[in-house]
Amino acid sequence: APVPAWDTAPVPAWDTAPVPAWDTAPVPAWDTAPVPAWDTAPVPAWDTAPVPAWDTAPVPAWDTAPVPAWDTAPVPAWDTAPVPAWDTAPVPAWDTAPVPAWDTAPVPAWDTAPVPA
Repeated sequence: APVPAWDTAPVPAWDTAPVPAWDTAPVPAWDTAPVPAWDTAPVPAWDTAPVPAWDTAPVPAWDTAPVPAWDTAPVPAWDTAPVPAWDTAPVPAWDTAPVPAWDTAPVPAWDTAPVPA
């Protein structure tokens, strides 16, 4: 059959420009290191089991309905304003201290007993 026109058109200029230097630099060592064993181990059985029926059922109509207008409206200005400084300040030390023992002790039985009628 004849070669289609789209396959005989001239090659566009952007496809014949010189290859940029960043694309011809040597491959870094970390990209040529051997593949670690954990990445070549056999695929476990649980990852090759058949797809359950509930995962192949047709998509329900409510999931394919058009996106409502309220979900495509422009983002309001108050949602694109710069983040205030108080929201980017470092986390204070009192918020990163270890959790005290009294906050990790078991819940006492009197706090888990059934609520009396």
